[in-house]
Amino acid sequence: MDHVTGLMLTYRYAILVPIGFIEGPISSFIVGTLVASGFLQAVPAYLLYVASDIFPDAILYGLGRYGKNLAFVKRMLAEHDGAADSIERLRRLWFDHTLATMTVSKLAYGFAPPMLVSAGFVNLPPRRYFPCALLITLLQYALFITLGYYFSSAFTLISRSLIGVQTLAAIVILFAIVYSFSARAKRRLGFSREQKEARKK
Repeated sequence: MDHVTGLMLTYRYAILVPIGFIEGPISSFIVGTLVASGFLQAVPAYLLYVASDIFPDAILYGLGRYGKNLAFVKRMLAEHDGAADSIERLRRLWFDHTLATMTVSKLAYGFAPPMLVSAGFVNLPPRRYFPCALLITLLQYALFITLGYYFSSAFTLISRSLIGVQTLAAIVILFAIVYSFSARAKRRLGFSREQKEARKK
């Protein structure tokens, strides 16, 4: 992530949207450290990151809703077991558990694009999709930027102390919990490799 930090230091706010789009929430942790150092202001950086996340969410939703006949949209869903036999399951998930499905979709690394496309594909109303997407986006960037801010402050003051180690451990545990939750949810939704092989047989 050193190259990301270098870009932020060079271009400041101008680079936050493209970096947020490419690197995702993890790079916002670096933003938190730069806010702590006084190099960036928290509110503008936070809003730019939120915008960089919501814009692709809207594009993916639109592709699913209005580009259903596009070959790459069908291929995207098929590669993630979203083909015909799974569409009804996806429909139930989005309509019955909108917020939970949005949470898993956005927090699971590499899982978001096909799932957000599927929300449009099953015609989830925009009035249900966008509030949930915005809520998760606001919370996740607030969390990562705050973690970056307080980790940087703690590390600067007591970089070799037990508190510094505990702070780092807490962050590692947080990522482990998110990853574990995402993996379990992914298996529960029927996207495991074993189920895919079973259907082929």
